[in-house]
Amino acid sequence: MTLPSPLLPFFRDAGGVLMSYGPADMTPPCDVVAALGPIELEYGSLRKHAALLDQPTRGVLRLTGPERIDFLNRMITQEMKGLAPFSCRRSFWLNRKGRIDADLRVINLPEETLLDLDILATDRARKGLDSFIISEDCAITDATPTLHRLALHGPTAASLLSLCASTDVTTLTQDTAVNITIANTQLLVLRDDTAGVPGYELFIPTANALAVVREFIAKGHDHRHHNEPGRAIALLQRDDPAASIRLQLIGWHAYNMARIEAGTPLYNMDFGPENLPAETGVLSDRVSFTKGCYLGQEIVARMHARGQSKQSLVTIKFERLIAADQPNDQRDDQAPYPPLPDPGAALALEAAAQQPGEVIGTITSAAPAPTLGMTPVAFAQIKTNHAKPGTVVISHAEGQLIRGVLQPTLTAQPTHKSATQ
Repeated sequence: MTLPSPLLPFFRDAGGVLMSYGPADMTPPCDVVAALGPIELEYGSLRKHAALLDQPTRGVLRLTGPERIDFLNRMITQEMKGLAPFSCRRSFWLNRKGRIDADLRVINLPEETLLDLDILATDRARKGLDSFIISEDCAITDATPTLHRLALHGPTAASLLSLCASTDVTTLTQDTAVNITIANTQLLVLRDDTAGVPGYELFIPTANALAVVREFIAKGHDHRHHNEPGRAIALLQRDDPAASIRLQLIGWHAYNMARIEAGTPLYNMDFGPENLPAETGVLSDRVSFTKGCYLGQEIVARMHARGQSKQSLVTIKFERLIAADQPNDQRDDQAPYPPLPDPGAALALEAAAQQPGEVIGTITSAAPAPTLGMTPVAFAQIKTNHAKPGTVVISHAEGQLIRGVLQPTLTAQPTHKSATQ
């Protein structure tokens, strides 16, 4: 079940453009901020400064009890033994057929363990995991109504968190977490660089989410522009005028561009309930092949032993426009970048451009890549026998054929120093 963001009235007042996440007939709908201003400015703030993203698309499950880690270790694909407090591992929760029922961030804390996952998978995962609790001393509940999810991305995001909390967050490393207090509210911060820059996933008591956001704005925005909370504004810290935070509130489109560039696929977009772990592009990050049994393990192990799946997730960089109604010598190779294919658009080998050809895959996500001069890049599920780097494919966008090349890794973004700072 989805829940409306407690920040939705605030973003509406700020002039945010909304979009729906999930099936069109879903009730209630999951409204997401698409953008609050020019997407290019929002994206630029994420890459160079600090960007705040609302995430009503995320759900949270809470496990309590002394046997919760042992229980999880028997259920999910990643090794959970040795998971220290305030650390995170990613894992899949599978059904009996080895298909992915949820893609999890598992965050262990001293008295509980949180599972961060897609909002559309939350209820299914809770019911599925709960059905296996028999004699174990643990319990699972849906914490989504009481914990709201935000994220801060960008090189100055840690400075903003540290300034607001009076606690140094700049030393937080990938997959580690810390509790901090902002606006008299304790919240959990997890470091996860999903957009190619330092990223901080925030778990905030829902009732206090707006107060925390207002504190971010108060410390990260110029108060002279308080009526325009979506605009990137420089605020020079009084004790260090050279340290500019430049917070920007952003929407989904800016983050989507950055996460595709950075090679971060998402559940329910780039893979989902019909996929096997080997088809996700993130198998090594989610699955342990040395741990004990878990639900769906036999299927995962069998496919791993074969060394091949029917389809694979790949990244495609589209290079040029092929105008279907133009002869070869008049094709527009000088276009700034080709049209963007829609999710679900079919892919074929380039040789099929002049004749009907076999569909070898489909686009799952696509966006223009500013770090590549606005060249469109896309994730796609491709038949594995064609999923080789350098393979040239074609697809349709805005009624025309476009040409692309499969990349050697999921990451399309050039290396940025800020991503590791």
